Order: sequence, then structure tokens, then C-alpha cells
Amino acid sequence: MKHTVYALGLVLPFVPLAPARAQLPVTSGLVMWLSGDDDVEEAIGDPAENSDGVVRWLDQSSAANHVVTNAPVATDTPTYRTGIANGHSAVEFGIDRDTERLQASTPVLTGTTDFSLFALIRLERTVGARYIAGNYGGGNGAGLEFFVQNGSLGLYNLGGFTGTAVLDTNQWYLVYAEKSGGTYTLRVNGALDGSSTAPGGSIGGGRNWTVSNGPDYISETFYGDIALYLVYTNALTASDRLLVENYLLNEYGLVPEPAVVVLLGAGGLVLRWRRRK
Repeated sequence: MKHTVYALGLVLPFVPLAPARAQLPVTSGLVMWLSGDDDVEEAIGDPAENSDGVVRWLDQSSAANHVVTNAPVATDTPTYRTGIANGHSAVEFGIDRDTERLQASTPVLTGTTDFSLFALIRLERTVGARYIAGNYGGGNGAGLEFFVQNGSLGLYNLGGFTGTAVLDTNQWYLVYAEKSGGTYTLRVNGALDGSSTAPGGSIGGGRNWTVSNGPDYISETFYGDIALYLVYTNALTASDRLLVENYLLNEYGLVPEPAVVVLLGAGGLVLRWRRRK
């Protein structure tokens, strides 16, 4: 919307500035940052508008791990939805076609690396396995898969486990998975959802990182919206995780933990967040 500014007898057009691009509080180790608010394209170089098909979603991290449509049929693209997550935008997968997926040009995570994964998701179906992202596939059985199984958050890498929280349909959740040494942890909206030493520990690199479906199969389609996705090649410290977690919970209008104490050496730091009005 254009406004008019009157100054010194002149009539000048005024165009409001676009909102500033979000700044994550922690970027060390960040190798993928997909935000529904930034650089979602209906054609290469052409920004998507509401209800447009999405052919490329640009990575906001310095690693440039952009994801592009990789469905068996090139026209099977996910759909851009604006303003649906507390005013933020998202990409909708699987609702029009089961084959919708976006894929990077590298596996992103391989070997025994630690990692931290965040996703802001809203499911329209929870029955069965719903692939959020990963590089596990028929040609990469040692790959990593971050998923929802019958409403429970899960992680797989030559072995897997699921959390205890039940994710409902049509609700936004901030979900998190972490590997730190031999321990794997899941969290939902900032709350611990389970931990295990069950997965295999080394991630295969036989397939590229894919969002919303297997990289070489389509039987675990994610049905719903993804507003944000982050991949770190390290296990975030408790304080860094809380900084990212609570920043995102506030931005997307979710309910964070009411108060968290992080011990730093002999002292303590109390971090408190309040839901944005």
C-alpha cells in the first residue's frame, strides 16, 4: 500500500519498507536455514506468491544448501502459503500430490557428526510415517530420517525411536532432534520428548537431503505445512539451544517453557520468555 507524505509543499509517494529479515540468535554450525518468509520461488529467480507452486526454496545460511523440486513428475510442486503461522509463511506439502518434495544437491549430514535439527510444522495427517526431512532412502539405508510416526516424533539412523508426545493435526509445533556423542534427543515445543542411544551413529551419504518425502521413494509423504527448517552440524549447547528454541517459539506464537535455568560453571543464568501478544 502506498501512502503520501507532504513536506515543504511537495507531495511525495511513500512506500513502507519490507519487514527486516529474521536474524537467528545462533548461526555457528548452521548449514541449512529454510524460512517460509524468505526466498521461496515459483520459478528460478521469481518469488512465489500465495498459492503458487514452489520449485526452489533458498537456504539462508552461508552453506547455500538450496532445495529444489525433485518429484517424479516435474509439475508436482508443493504450494506456498502466506501468513498462516502467526503471520509467517510456509510451504505446504503432500495435499495436492503425494509426490511433492524438495531436495538439496548434497547429503548435508554424513558420518559420525553431531547435529541439531529444528522444524516448525503443522500436520494434516498423522497416521503412518510422515517424513519431515533427511537423507535416508532405498539407496541410502544408513541415512538419517527425521519423521512423525502415527503422531509421535521420531528419528532413524540404522535404528530409531519415537517420543512420547502426541502431535495433533492442524496444530503448529516446533520439533527438535539432536545427536550429541552417542545420545539422541527429541523435543517438542521446548519440552523433552525422549532420548535414546538406539540409532546407528554414522550417517550414510548415498542420497541427498530431502524435505517432505524420501529422496528416492514416496511412501512416507509429509502432509501439511513446514514454515521453517534448520540444520546444524553440531549439538547445540543447552544455552544456545534455548536461545534458538525460545526465539522461534515467540516468533511463531507458540508456548515456550515458562522458565529455564541453565547452569554456567558455579553460577546460574535464569532465562525467561513470554509469549508475544
